[in-house]
Amino acid sequence: MPVKLVLEREEDMLISGGRHPFFVEYEAGFDKDGKYVFLDIVLVADGGAVFDVTGPVLDKALFQCQSGYTIPNFRVEGRAAITNRTTGTAFRGFGAPQATQIQELILDHAQRVLKVDPIDI
Repeated sequence: MPVKLVLEREEDMLISGGRHPFFVEYEAGFDKDGKYVFLDIVLVADGGAVFDVTGPVLDKALFQCQSGYTIPNFRVEGRAAITNRTTGTAFRGFGAPQATQIQELILDHAQRVLKVDPIDI
């Protein structure tokens, strides 16, 4: 016997997958001119209850993590974690938006710590 399940919008939004959250640890070095000397990043993708597309999303984030910046000494490591959250799903960009956001947050943090104009970094 067929069954039709119709959820309230609030319930649907709670159980529907979204972009994969990423947790990040990094260490960065800059020279006196505000240019990168090195960047070491560890990305952990929250895969939710099952990995589904977590691997490919993490791969894309790893490839995009340097963004458009010249970083002479660059290392990135990726891990995926199974958690008790809703499973992530595929969206346009497929890991690239997370990687770009991470890079820009690192530069924003560096600019505040080094007390330089963001344009100089």
